[in-house]
Amino acid sequence: MAGRKEVAEKAGVSEATVSRVFSSPDIVNAVTKRKVEQAAAALEYYPNAIAQSFARKKSGNIGVVLPYIPHASALSSEYFSEILHGATVAANEKGYDILLFYKRMQEAEVDYRAYFQNKKIDGLILLGTGVEDLPHLRSMRKENYPFVLLGNALHPEDPFAVDADHVSGGEKAMIHLAEQGHRTIAFLNGPPSFVNSRQRLKGVQSAWAAYSLFDPVVFTGNYSRTSGYELADVILDERPRPTAVFAANDRMAIGVMQRMKERHLRPGRDMAVVGYDDTELGRYMEPPLTSVAVPFQEIGAAAIQRLLAATEAAPDFLPVTLKIRASSQL
Repeated sequence: MAGRKEVAEKAGVSEATVSRVFSSPDIVNAVTKRKVEQAAAALEYYPNAIAQSFARKKSGNIGVVLPYIPHASALSSEYFSEILHGATVAANEKGYDILLFYKRMQEAEVDYRAYFQNKKIDGLILLGTGVEDLPHLRSMRKENYPFVLLGNALHPEDPFAVDADHVSGGEKAMIHLAEQGHRTIAFLNGPPSFVNSRQRLKGVQSAWAAYSLFDPVVFTGNYSRTSGYELADVILDERPRPTAVFAANDRMAIGVMQRMKERHLRPGRDMAVVGYDDTELGRYMEPPLTSVAVPFQEIGAAAIQRLLAATEAAPDFLPVTLKIRASSQL
């Protein structure tokens, strides 16, 4: 992709003039402005919206919105901490700092525009938004506020969305269990208000259909270890009892495993268990937890890159892999 230098050379002006055309066009004479715009169009140069903001002496900060979870810290979750680490490194490399903001889950109305209007930030990355946010975010998109959604696209082809391929992740986990011979499999999902919960379910349903598994047994937790622990009894008391359970994150899977052990049942022998996220804690469980590995740091970095590029493209859905361990092998 052409840069500002190439545009300046083609138009016969300085790089500073190119910057002024796209950041403060009113102070550039019409002839020069037209030459620069024609050169930019010919070279397919798209000015960086955040760089323009920086040139206008805005903050130099990128905001990241995390969900506020009562009685828990979002940063204690590898999902959020690893994504944030990847985003911070990528932002720092481009000369930007990260500011954190919290949003209470199910909070009816959050005016993210205020962060821009008070000049705290030049761009925004949103994690953990719910479906209740989507109408407000669509309005922001129409008003050209620079933000990237991580894990909750406004629509399937949202050009400013980044996430893992959770449909594929759900399929991989279920196919593994089906190929191990399981036909009655429980799926412990997260809240349906999260788009990636629905994406995991879509992958699960695809595998169910492909492998002619028994009718789905779906349970809903809240992605906490406690919800997995509490729902383990419900799953284990099902008749017939599922021979395997796939949990939509490792925390819930670990809760299931802990309750199984209290009931003198061994994960992998009495019931196979698969998690999602491939966290360090899951890898050190006994037995080690089979899990879908998500490239969290790469997702955070990709979100920064998409935000800074400020150009429309197909959404990024980074590939996931299944790490098979003893918890799912009979």
